[in-house]
Amino acid sequence: ITGGPADLDQCTALRQRMAAAGIEVELLCGPSGLKAVAATFQTVDLVVSVNTGIMHLAAIIGAPTISLNGPTATHRYGPVGPRAASVEPRDGGGFLHFGFEFDGNPSDTMLQISVADVLDAIARVAPSLVIRDTAPPEAVTHETESLTAAK
Repeated sequence: ITGGPADLDQCTALRQRMAAAGIEVELLCGPSGLKAVAATFQTVDLVVSVNTGIMHLAAIIGAPTISLNGPTATHRYGPVGPRAASVEPRDGGGFLHFGFEFDGNPSDTMLQISVADVLDAIARVAPSLVIRDTAPPEAVTHETESLTAAK
């Protein structure tokens, strides 16, 4: 989990929730810096990120990387790297090319990215990593998605 110094409380809370679900994560919020983040990306099993500079760093370093692209156009802003994949909504995403094309486009494209599509992408870039969806299908919403990881 990455973030700046102002994000430390939120990052810590997220790490605690993930630990309670049995998912081990690195916490790189605050003064860690890009050097520590880059070093961590050389040893991680998987990076899942929205389309950010951190995602691009992970992909180019060669970490198994999943980029979640809601409004962003994957062909323009998707990850570049030997073990990277993009996940997009099936409808209505990919319209953002220059940053100002929100008018008339859906505002909920990130919520349209399915857990199943993310799991499929993980299987492509990190086939040795076993991920199980532990939530019953009727219980999965953007607030209650539940995943566990095992090697």
